[in-house]
Amino acid sequence: MNVDLLPIINNQNEKVSFEGVLDFQYDDAVITAKVNGYVINFAGSLEVYGTVCAEVSAPCARCLECTNTTIEVDIKETVGKDEVELDGTILNIDDIVFGDVLINLPSRFLCSEDCLGLCGKCGSNLNINKCQCVPDDIIDERFLKPKYPKKK
Repeated sequence: MNVDLLPIINNQNEKVSFEGVLDFQYDDAVITAKVNGYVINFAGSLEVYGTVCAEVSAPCARCLECTNTTIEVDIKETVGKDEVELDGTILNIDDIVFGDVLINLPSRFLCSEDCLGLCGKCGSNLNINKCQCVPDDIIDERFLKPKYPKKK
């Protein structure tokens, strides 16, 4: 999303508004972000203020079912002159929005806190039906508590 800064480049305390929708993908997450805000020329520096309401669709970390999450983010960034393109009059705010949304994404997505996940043997979704797999009684000795000799 490009913002034309020509009206505010040489005018202190002037601002230009923007709004739009950005779609992007990060790993398995598909994100649709509704953005609105403004850029202000404050004391010779360009500052971006705004809000983002992002709808995130991603697979559950336990059962791989699709989950939908809403994230709201406030933007408050100072833009350097090297980020302004096309003769210093156009600012692309996609990277600012993308970075702020990524910082606020949860570390993992869950369809619910009590999600049972998938069976480790057959892969069936344990939220939908209980599988008929027999649990292994074999214990991996590497994970047992070490046995130390008793002190005398």
